[in-house]
Amino acid sequence: MWQFFFRVKKETKDIAMVNCGSMTFMLRPVRMYPPHSSHESVRYWNVGWFYVKNIKVPGVHDGLPKFVNEPREELDSWSLIPALAQYPELNRRRVTLGLADDVQVGKEKIAELEKQLAEAQNASTSLATASSELENLRSAYQDLETKLAEADKKRERAEKQLTEKNSELLQKE
Repeated sequence: MWQFFFRVKKETKDIAMVNCGSMTFMLRPVRMYPPHSSHESVRYWNVGWFYVKNIKVPGVHDGLPKFVNEPREELDSWSLIPALAQYPELNRRRVTLGLADDVQVGKEKIAELEKQLAEAQNASTSLATASSELENLRSAYQDLETKLAEADKKRERAEKQLTEKNSELLQKE
Protein backbone atom coordinates (compact mmCIF):
# COMPACT_ATOMS: atom_id res chain seq x y z
CA MET A 1 0.00 0.00 0.00
CA TRP A 2 2.98 2.30 0.65
CA GLN A 3 3.83 2.21 -3.07
CA PHE A 4 0.27 3.21 -3.96
CA PHE A 5 0.60 6.49 -2.07
CA PHE A 6 4.31 7.29 -2.34
CA ARG A 7 7.11 7.29 -4.86
CA VAL A 8 10.88 7.39 -4.37
CA LYS A 9 12.81 10.42 -5.53
CA LYS A 10 16.45 9.43 -5.90
CA GLU A 11 19.03 12.00 -4.81
CA THR A 12 22.06 11.62 -7.06
CA LYS A 13 25.36 13.30 -7.79
CA ASP A 14 27.07 12.47 -11.07
CA ILE A 15 24.55 9.63 -11.60
CA ALA A 16 25.57 7.82 -8.37
CA MET A 17 23.24 7.88 -5.39
CA VAL A 18 24.44 10.16 -2.61
CA ASN A 19 25.32 8.72 0.77
CA CYS A 20 23.23 11.04 2.92
CA GLY A 21 19.59 11.57 1.96
CA SER A 22 19.90 9.23 -1.01
CA MET A 23 16.15 8.98 -1.42
CA THR A 24 13.06 10.90 -0.47
CA PHE A 25 9.55 9.50 -0.27
CA MET A 26 7.09 11.80 -2.02
CA LEU A 27 3.32 11.62 -2.32
CA ARG A 28 2.40 10.50 -5.84
CA PRO A 29 0.58 13.04 -8.04
CA VAL A 30 -3.21 13.04 -7.54
CA ARG A 31 -2.89 11.03 -4.31
CA MET A 32 -4.01 12.28 -0.90
CA TYR A 33 -2.40 11.39 2.41
CA PRO A 34 -4.26 8.59 4.11
CA PRO A 35 -6.21 9.73 7.15
CA HIS A 36 -4.36 9.23 10.41
CA SER A 37 -4.68 10.31 14.00
CA SER A 38 -1.73 11.97 15.61
CA HIS A 39 -0.72 11.73 19.25
CA GLU A 40 1.29 14.94 19.23
CA SER A 41 0.30 18.48 18.36
CA VAL A 42 0.76 19.16 14.68
CA ARG A 43 -0.33 22.77 14.98
CA TYR A 44 2.86 24.16 13.45
CA TRP A 45 3.70 21.28 11.14
CA ASN A 46 3.38 21.50 7.41
CA VAL A 47 0.37 19.37 6.37
CA GLY A 48 2.57 17.51 3.87
CA TRP A 49 4.88 15.97 6.49
CA PHE A 50 4.46 13.06 8.82
CA TYR A 51 6.67 10.91 11.01
CA VAL A 52 6.84 7.11 11.09
CA LYS A 53 7.26 5.44 14.47
CA ASN A 54 9.57 2.42 14.55
CA ILE A 55 7.42 -0.34 16.03
CA LYS A 56 8.78 -3.88 16.36
CA VAL A 57 6.27 -6.72 16.45
CA PRO A 58 7.94 -9.88 17.78
CA GLY A 59 7.54 -12.80 15.41
CA VAL A 60 6.06 -10.55 12.66
CA HIS A 61 8.65 -7.94 11.74
CA ASP A 62 11.62 -6.14 13.19
CA GLY A 63 10.46 -2.61 12.47
CA LEU A 64 12.41 -0.24 10.27
CA PRO A 65 15.67 -1.51 8.74
CA LYS A 66 18.90 -0.65 10.55
CA PHE A 67 20.75 2.49 9.47
CA VAL A 68 23.60 1.84 7.03
CA ASN A 69 25.97 4.72 6.32
CA GLU A 70 26.29 4.16 2.56
CA PRO A 71 24.16 4.74 -0.54
CA ARG A 72 21.32 2.32 -1.17
CA GLU A 73 21.24 0.05 -4.17
CA GLU A 74 18.32 1.00 -6.38
CA LEU A 75 15.49 -1.52 -6.37
CA ASP A 76 13.17 -2.26 -9.30
CA SER A 77 10.20 -1.77 -6.96
CA TRP A 78 11.07 1.95 -6.65
CA SER A 79 9.60 2.66 -10.08
CA LEU A 80 6.60 0.33 -9.71
CA ILE A 81 3.23 2.10 -9.71
CA PRO A 82 0.68 -0.35 -8.27
CA ALA A 83 -2.94 -0.26 -9.30
CA LEU A 84 -5.68 0.52 -6.81
CA ALA A 85 -7.22 -2.90 -7.49
CA GLN A 86 -4.19 -4.57 -5.86
CA TYR A 87 -5.28 -3.19 -2.49
CA PRO A 88 -8.76 -4.38 -1.51
CA GLU A 89 -8.49 -2.47 1.79
CA LEU A 90 -8.58 0.71 -0.27
CA ASN A 91 -11.86 -0.17 -1.99
CA ARG A 92 -13.73 1.96 0.54
CA ARG A 93 -11.54 4.89 -0.46
CA ARG A 94 -11.88 4.21 -4.19
CA VAL A 95 -14.72 6.74 -4.57
CA THR A 96 -12.77 9.41 -2.69
CA LEU A 97 -9.62 8.76 -4.71
CA GLY A 98 -11.67 8.67 -7.92
CA LEU A 99 -13.15 12.03 -6.98
CA ALA A 100 -9.64 13.33 -6.26
CA ASP A 101 -8.60 12.21 -9.73
CA ASP A 102 -11.68 13.94 -11.16
CA VAL A 103 -10.86 17.10 -9.21
CA GLN A 104 -7.29 17.06 -10.56
CA VAL A 105 -8.54 16.55 -14.12
CA GLY A 106 -11.09 19.32 -13.54
CA LYS A 107 -8.37 21.66 -12.28
CA GLU A 108 -6.26 20.89 -15.35
CA LYS A 109 -9.25 21.56 -17.63
CA ILE A 110 -9.99 24.83 -15.81
CA ALA A 111 -6.35 25.89 -16.19
CA GLU A 112 -6.50 25.10 -19.92
CA LEU A 113 -9.80 26.96 -20.30
CA GLU A 114 -8.39 29.97 -18.42
CA LYS A 115 -5.41 29.92 -20.77
CA GLN A 116 -7.71 29.77 -23.80
CA LEU A 117 -9.84 32.58 -22.34
CA ALA A 118 -6.76 34.75 -21.85
CA GLU A 119 -5.71 34.05 -25.44
CA ALA A 120 -9.22 34.87 -26.65
CA GLN A 121 -9.25 38.10 -24.63
CA ASN A 122 -5.87 39.05 -26.10
CA ALA A 123 -7.19 38.24 -29.58
CA SER A 124 -10.33 40.28 -28.84
CA THR A 125 -8.21 43.24 -27.73
CA SER A 126 -6.06 42.88 -30.85
CA LEU A 127 -9.20 42.67 -32.99
CA ALA A 128 -10.66 45.81 -31.37
CA THR A 129 -7.38 47.65 -31.98
CA ALA A 130 -7.28 46.49 -35.59
CA SER A 131 -10.95 47.46 -36.04
CA SER A 132 -10.23 50.94 -34.68
CA GLU A 133 -7.21 51.30 -36.97
CA LEU A 134 -9.32 50.13 -39.91
CA GLU A 135 -11.98 52.74 -39.10
CA ASN A 136 -9.28 55.43 -38.95
CA LEU A 137 -7.95 54.29 -42.33
CA ARG A 138 -11.44 54.36 -43.85
CA SER A 139 -11.98 57.89 -42.53
CA ALA A 140 -8.60 59.02 -43.89
CA TYR A 141 -9.43 57.36 -47.24
CA GLN A 142 -12.76 59.22 -47.41
CA ASP A 143 -10.98 62.51 -46.62
CA LEU A 144 -8.50 61.81 -49.41
CA GLU A 145 -11.31 60.99 -51.86
CA THR A 146 -13.06 64.26 -50.96
CA LYS A 147 -9.84 66.24 -51.45
CA LEU A 148 -9.18 64.40 -54.73
CA ALA A 149 -12.69 65.27 -55.98
CA GLU A 150 -12.13 68.93 -55.03
CA ALA A 151 -8.74 68.89 -56.76
CA ASP A 152 -10.36 67.39 -59.90
CA LYS A 153 -12.98 70.18 -59.93
CA LYS A 154 -10.25 72.83 -59.56
CA ARG A 155 -8.27 71.18 -62.35
CA GLU A 156 -11.35 71.13 -64.60
CA ARG A 157 -12.02 74.86 -63.86
CA ALA A 158 -8.37 75.67 -64.50
CA GLU A 159 -8.44 73.76 -67.80
CA LYS A 160 -11.65 75.52 -68.76
CA GLN A 161 -10.12 78.93 -67.91
CA LEU A 162 -6.96 78.04 -69.81
CA THR A 163 -8.98 76.98 -72.84
CA GLU A 164 -10.96 80.24 -72.69
CA LYS A 165 -7.77 82.35 -72.43
CA ASN A 166 -6.17 80.42 -75.28
CA SER A 167 -9.30 81.09 -77.35
CA GLU A 168 -9.20 84.81 -76.52
CA LEU A 169 -5.52 85.01 -77.42
CA LEU A 170 -6.08 83.23 -80.67
CA GLN A 171 -8.95 85.56 -81.56
CA LYS A 172 -6.79 88.63 -80.82
CA GLU A 173 -4.10 87.45 -83.16
